[in-house]
Amino acid sequence: MLQFMRDYAKSWVIKVVLWTVVASFVGSLFLVWGMGDETSAGVVATVDGKKIIYSEYQEFYKRILDFYKKQQGDLNEELFAPIVKKAAIDSLITRKLQLSIAKQEGLVLTDEEVIDEIQGMDIFKKDGRFDKDLYIRILQANRMNPGGFEDSVREDLLIKKVENLIKDGVKISKKEVKDAYVRANEKVDVDYLILSPSNFINRVTFTPDKIEEFYNNNKSLFQRVEEMVVEYIAADLKGFEANIKIEDNRVNEYYNGHINEYKIPKRVKAGHILIAVSPDADEKVEVEGRAKAVKVLQELKGGGDFAELAKRYSDDPNKGKGGDLGFFSKGQMVKQFEDAAFALKEGELSEPVRTPFGYHIIKVEKIEDERTKALSEVREDIVKILKEGDAKNIAKTELEGIKKGADLKSADFNAVVKGKQHFTASGGSFKKDDREHLVLSKSAFALKKGEVSEILEDGGKFYILRNKEKKDAFIPKFEEIKGEVEKAYRDEEAKKIVDLEAGRILEDFKKGKEFNKVADELKAMKGTTGYVTRNTMASSIGRDENLVQTVFNTKKGDYNKVKVNDNYFLVYIKDRAGIDEKKFQEEEKNFTNKILMEKQNYAYQQWLENTKKTAEEKGRIKITKGFV
Repeated sequence: MLQFMRDYAKSWVIKVVLWTVVASFVGSLFLVWGMGDETSAGVVATVDGKKIIYSEYQEFYKRILDFYKKQQGDLNEELFAPIVKKAAIDSLITRKLQLSIAKQEGLVLTDEEVIDEIQGMDIFKKDGRFDKDLYIRILQANRMNPGGFEDSVREDLLIKKVENLIKDGVKISKKEVKDAYVRANEKVDVDYLILSPSNFINRVTFTPDKIEEFYNNNKSLFQRVEEMVVEYIAADLKGFEANIKIEDNRVNEYYNGHINEYKIPKRVKAGHILIAVSPDADEKVEVEGRAKAVKVLQELKGGGDFAELAKRYSDDPNKGKGGDLGFFSKGQMVKQFEDAAFALKEGELSEPVRTPFGYHIIKVEKIEDERTKALSEVREDIVKILKEGDAKNIAKTELEGIKKGADLKSADFNAVVKGKQHFTASGGSFKKDDREHLVLSKSAFALKKGEVSEILEDGGKFYILRNKEKKDAFIPKFEEIKGEVEKAYRDEEAKKIVDLEAGRILEDFKKGKEFNKVADELKAMKGTTGYVTRNTMASSIGRDENLVQTVFNTKKGDYNKVKVNDNYFLVYIKDRAGIDEKKFQEEEKNFTNKILMEKQNYAYQQWLENTKKTAEEKGRIKITKGFV
């Protein structure tokens, strides 16, 4: 395993990735491991002979999907399912590999370590102390026994030991720290001009023969994809809802039956100033980090503005917001931070709080106590839910009646729905895997000619489809799409012109021609960034990596150009500002800790990827045929 550390690439600073999201799911699964029944659920994969059973996969899949639903809101589950499925099985395979490595390396845990971990979990504490009866009740509520749960905690701790074994081998040099600091803090002031093909579209000339020649040479550009033509009956659910009245007793019954959904936990609005210190920092760095936090706290107590001091001292990437974290409830922050924040009163400052990230000074701005939303607050939402449910039931019942009352394989759909309120008959076509109507598209392509679908829901309507015919992929005749071909030709020629003109204009700039004059002549977009770092440049000119590199690699007073997609950015570096050496010396230790943590995380992620790749190549990972 340690051979990986010798082969580890040096380009980690540029390539740092946020890999912990899925990993955090693995660590939170302690209440579901061991719930499966292998004989009934089946095996989805094996890693070094260790089985991953379907119930493990299913629970993990559900948790990832729920996470994305919370993040994205209205999520097309069918469209997202393949991504979530892959993430779930990949993460479970990674977990088994980590445990296998732990065994190979001879890593062990004592019973005392497992007991200490469990007794330290807040979920099992009552009045601040571990409560055995509460522990048993929670496990029973999650259909687990203590033995299975304790085994899962043991696995989590072993995986953490594997992680620490890799991370402890990662070191960082002073040059790496300085280079990273320069990359993060050096600034440029840039004038820029954006040349687009649209700026040159009027220069494109052509003849009818040229357009036809372009069509003949590029027919694939105009190919129409395979389509399925259908006839359908649609039920408008909104139409049904308009005639539905919901009685008060039903609203009250729903509210009382779903009261837990309307409970809002206690939450606080807080800000923080972070002095970054690695979890495994030596005593000297630890003392210096805390001392700096104390110094900042003294400034705050002396009347310093929290937001301004956060911008000046904090190592949090979001310090530009003045340290503001917004509202959060219990379970959203690490334990040490959470305990401190929820112990404060409004307006109070904490003493320096140590977490795995370093020392935090926390200020609570506002506290909202736990409460249950009143019925008056949610009445409209409940009425909407009940109306939607009733409308679906009514529409579905009527559609089922339609299916029973007529032979829909041959019936005239218009005649079938004649006189039926909120029903329409029409037709259309779907492309394969049409993202806007994925359910209807998949169903249409699954039907044979003349076949009728089940009742389908899409976009606030119920549908019954009948396959009319399949239209194979084809290329329209030139005469049918002459206008489309002409536009495509003009666009392609304009791209060629901008490729040539960008170089010529750059030379004109070097000879003294003014940015503004060129911009006005071409009606091109122009601007100036002001002083920006690599990170803040995105808000003014763009985040394309090639563009950023070109700008920061160009000397003060020089011009340059870079192509981004079909556009050219012509840039003039008005000024460059290096780092403040004094500030670097003040921040060096904390910045070193921060960069070391990033490098360790990246190294660990690379090790995981390489370990999995090697295991796959050697046949140690076997996924049940047809599962993925």
